[in-house]
Amino acid sequence: MASAPSSSPNSSSGSTAATSTADQATAPATLTDQSHPAPVFKQSAPRNPPFCIATQIKPHWNLLVDPHEPLAMDIEFQDWKKDGRRSNRLGRVAVTNTLGQVILDTFVYYKNEKHLGIEKVLPAEWRGFGVTHEDLKKDNDAQPAERVEGWLVRILTGRPVVLHGGSNDKKAFYIHEDFLFNHPQVVDTQVLYSYEVDNNRQPGLRACAQDVLGKTIQVDNHSPVEDAQTTMELYLLKQPYQRPAMQTAQRGGRGGSRGRGGRGRGGRGGWSRGRGNAGK
Repeated sequence: MASAPSSSPNSSSGSTAATSTADQATAPATLTDQSHPAPVFKQSAPRNPPFCIATQIKPHWNLLVDPHEPLAMDIEFQDWKKDGRRSNRLGRVAVTNTLGQVILDTFVYYKNEKHLGIEKVLPAEWRGFGVTHEDLKKDNDAQPAERVEGWLVRILTGRPVVLHGGSNDKKAFYIHEDFLFNHPQVVDTQVLYSYEVDNNRQPGLRACAQDVLGKTIQVDNHSPVEDAQTTMELYLLKQPYQRPAMQTAQRGGRGGSRGRGGRGRGGRGGWSRGRGNAGK
């Protein structure tokens, strides 16, 4: 994947947010904590078009109990192209905690950039990466990019950020473009399991899940929730985390969700990885 151009047209941005109830329901039993049950998402009547995934329209701040708790992040990309150069940026992004609970799962939209010579490029739908043009529309509850990136900076600052094959994820921030490059606590589970799976220096997430966790992910499509949860499971085997015995903090309000009935392309059981990196 091409690297981002040296100067990003940061004046235009937008973003999307989405959370699938299927992703929530399939959090691994190993990460279940009855004292902190996963939130229940209320769905409204099916939207028009009816095939978009249910949308989380703000983070679940109340699930951020420990300011130092590691969080896993996974991104499904939309690409942008200018002057023949192509790079990644956020299409759908998910963040999960050590219990597998979803802090954020949202689609991201960028404002009309044709006047800047920027073209939006998406993978062919048959490839199963889980982002379509319909998902990235404001009318379908995609969230503006500047808002989503601001959420991510607030959520991820001051704690370990766990990725798998995260070289492209680091380049996907379009407004706060240096945030992950300058973050001092980024951990890549692809590095943690280097040469431990199939003697591969850069083992893919699906291979790690099968070999290390004994589970099958990414059966039909990619879900960033499934990928982030799986990444966290792998991380915790190498870096155990002791969750503090403290009451759930009610931080900054409750996460909102809007139901969008539909086929749930990204909501396979378990936890999975995004596109744009052969190791995902």
